Amino acid sequence: MGETISTWLFRAGRRSAREPLTRAALTSILVDEVRHQRLGWEASKALFPRLSPDERSVLQREASLALAAFEQQNARPALERLQRREPFDPKCAELGVLAPAERVDAFYVAVEKFVLPRLDALGLDGGRAWSERYR
Repeated sequence: MGETISTWLFRAGRRSAREPLTRAALTSILVDEVRHQRLGWEASKALFPRLSPDERSVLQREASLALAAFEQQNARPALERLQRREPFDPKCAELGVLAPAERVDAFYVAVEKFVLPRLDALGLDGGRAWSERYR
């Protein structure tokens, strides 16, 4: 899940990056992140059928906890900056730094369009994992 979220955050940063070395570095990182996320989902797909019902239940709960941690780490600081109306220097975007609103958008797109459906495809309940993340 983390690699999938990272992929979308790096992709968004690379889109706005204008400095050539920064774009090259973000491209290289992005290629690596895509490989990692594919490997993680493929490994999960291969291993999930072997899990017992108890192990699947634990994994369902772990997915919720991980989603909460990812949200706290990736979206919350940006949301707090937006709430405080802190200015964002557009020159930072040229270096691949995401403006808070872009960071929030990229995070939630990654979760809603990619992570949750992949959890569902595995046999977990992505929507439930998301809705129970702070329970």
